[in-house]
Formats: sequence, structure tokens, C-alpha cells
Amino acid sequence: MDTLRAKLSFFVSLSLIAIIGAILIFLGILNHRESVNHAREKLLGLAQDGVMLIRWDDIAAVDLAEDPTKTPAYQTLKQRICLIREQRRDVRRIFILLHAGSEGHFLTVADLFWDSENSFAPRYFTGSGDPFEVRYRPDVMMGLMIPTVDRQAIKVEGEMTLTGYAPLRNAEGKNVGVMGISIPETTAYGNHGKFQILIIVLFLLCLPVSVVLGNAVAVVADEPLQKLISGTRSVMAGNLQYRLEEVDGPREISELTEAFNKMIANLDVSRRMVQGYVMRAVQMLVKIQEARDKYTKGHSERVAQYAEKIARKMGMNEDNVSLMRDMGMLHDIGKMGIEEEILNKPDKLTREEWAKVRKHPEVGEEILRPIFLNREILSIVKHHHERFDGQGYPDQLKGEEISLFAQIISVADSFDAMTSPRAYRPAMAIRDAAKELEKHRGSQFNPKVVDLFLRILREEHKI
Repeated sequence: MDTLRAKLSFFVSLSLIAIIGAILIFLGILNHRESVNHAREKLLGLAQDGVMLIRWDDIAAVDLAEDPTKTPAYQTLKQRICLIREQRRDVRRIFILLHAGSEGHFLTVADLFWDSENSFAPRYFTGSGDPFEVRYRPDVMMGLMIPTVDRQAIKVEGEMTLTGYAPLRNAEGKNVGVMGISIPETTAYGNHGKFQILIIVLFLLCLPVSVVLGNAVAVVADEPLQKLISGTRSVMAGNLQYRLEEVDGPREISELTEAFNKMIANLDVSRRMVQGYVMRAVQMLVKIQEARDKYTKGHSERVAQYAEKIARKMGMNEDNVSLMRDMGMLHDIGKMGIEEEILNKPDKLTREEWAKVRKHPEVGEEILRPIFLNREILSIVKHHHERFDGQGYPDQLKGEEISLFAQIISVADSFDAMTSPRAYRPAMAIRDAAKELEKHRGSQFNPKVVDLFLRILREEHKI
């Protein structure tokens, strides 16, 4: 019995330490995320407000051919930049860049640096008219299109700083440049470092308490302990939908069970939120990708709509309907790795070009792997070009070996491809595209999916 109690005491103490540690880590993640989001929002707002204070006429008046820093036009621009800095004294650097025409090339209009929060007189960081190196600064290029913030801090003059960017528009409303505003990383993230130290102290203080409590609970906690261990293992395996049932035992066990369930629920919510943020970012990349080709613009959105309609017609629950909509948007993300010349080629592709195109489902799976841990979800992107008869790619799966979700995307994707114009052919009529689906029913496509989609087309288009 003593040996059993010792083992129970050890495992209970270990579980409590793990749970307390997970809670503290979760709080630290929330605090860090809140600090990062707050910093990003502040920087985005500051950059966008700064752009509003700068007039295009003031920028256009600066002659970059020679050193303009002594000219009245430059001094006027400098005064407006200093007005931006007066709004926030921790600003370290403000710079204005003009896009030089070719990708990745910018010219510096103004680049001012303040040594400290108490320094009112800026000094020049980069000369006006000098090239601005953006090879390792992808966020600068993004800032030419939309307001954005550095994904990670960058060292400037020995200090780690975060920079917010906002696009500059000329008199015609065209994006022609970028304004960047930098603040220290320590200022941006506030007291997160102190919060981390507090978490470590709390964790160390909780260690002896956990051991004592584990020893006390071990006397009567054999069965409840087994349930807690089972739940912990399930969550560690990635099942954030797991919840512990109410267990008999001391009040501490009941409270621990409740705290465990709340913690997992919060982790699940946080995971969904983070996944949602990343999904929106990836969807934006898909739209940028489609913008490269006028013939496929809007293709993913239409595939998402068709897939959603098929899923609803099939009677799927809302989670799966939402999944089909998301996967419809992302199914061709792997084409980001294919050259534009191949995607828009009006002639027949060479064997080498076709091999590159056939790689896009696998490339798409690799891109989405950090977002979706579920293999079944990843298989939707990887296998949407598999055929029902096993003649598809990349794995030559057939019949029920192919995920039903992937088979739905396959039908939606093929229908939109047929009814959309391409560089090498005009768009096909809806009635003719429907006949093609029916023709390849059972060979290329799942018959049940085709039948459902044809029913939708008849209801909507009276074909």
C-alpha cells in the first residue's frame, strides 16, 4: 500500500505541476500575444496617421538627384516628419521610400533617426537619394501594398526595433512608396519580460505545494487520478475537444477537473483564433497569387462557393461546410511556386512545365502543414487532382481511397475551370460543362458528388 501511495503521490504531483505549468505558460502566451497585438495595432495606427500628415506635393518637391537636405523642400518635409515623432517620443526612426520601378528597389527620400526618447534633434540615418536595401526586409515590400508591421524585431544602431509600414500614394492615388516608423522592441511589448519572470517565480513556488498536495490526494485519488492521467494524455495527443467528466473524490479533485476543462477550452479557443488569423493571411496570399493571372482571378472564391453548396446539399454539419469553404479557397495555394509564364502560357505545356504544374498539390500541402495538423484536412489539398478511376496525381488513389472532401473540391474545381476563360481557350457554357461532368462521372469524378452538383445546377440555372 505504501508503495502504491508513493507512486500515486508522484503521479499526482507530476500531473499538478504539469497542469500548473501549462496554465502559467498559457497565461504567458496570452500576455505575449496581447502585447504583440497591441504593439502591432499601435504601430499600424501610427504609420497610417503619419502618412496622413505627409503631403505628396512635399515628397515630390524633393530633388533626389543631388543632396537635398539643405533645400527648403526637404526642410518642409522634415518638419512634417518631426510632427509625427511628437505624437510618440519613443519613436527611433522614420523613413520615407519611393519605389524605383523594379521589384525590391527603393530610393530613400528621408531617413531620420533619434538617439533616445529625450533627443529632440534627429540625425540622418541614410542619405536622401540613396538606395534602400530591402532584400532581407519582405515587410517593406508588403508595406507598398497594405499597412503592415515587421514579423520580427530588427537591430538598428544596436537596438532591437519593430517597424510599422504604410503605403504612400501620389496625387493619382497610386501606391508609389512606403513610410516606415520604428520603435524599440522593449517599449512595444511593454511589461512582458517582467510578466515572464513572475510566471517563473510562481511556478517555482507552486512546486513544493504540488508535491504536498499530491501526497495528500494520493490516499483517496486512485480512480480520479487515472481519469486525469487519461485526459492529460488525450490532450497531449492533440485532442483539445476532450473534457473530463465529473469525478467522485475530494473537493480538490473536482476543482482540478473543472480547471482542467476550462484550461483546455481556452486553449482550443486560442488555437482556433490563431488558426483564423493565419487562414486570413494565407487567403490573402491566394488572392495575390490569382491577381497574377487575369484568367484565374476569383477562381478560388468560386470553387469555395461551389464546394460549400455541395456540402450543404450532402447534409454535412456546419463545421464540415466551413471546412469545404476554406479548402476551396486554399486548394490551389501550391501554384504560388509556379512561374507566371507557365500559368499563363497559351500553348501546350512542355513535359518539364507540366511536371512543375503537377507538383502544386504537394507544394500546397507543405505550405499548409504548419496550420493544419490533421492529415485528412491536408489530404484535401494534396488529392484534389486524384481521379475516381485511379489515373490522377500525385498518388494515383482511386475510389473511396480519396477523401470525400477532396472529391468535392475536384468537381467544383473542374467545373469552374471549364466555365472560366483561359489563355488557351474561351469559357465553356454551363450546360456544356455540366455534360462534361456527367460524361466523366465514375471515371474522373465521384458519381454521387456529380449527381448532387448537377441537381444544384438544374435548380439554379434551369439546365
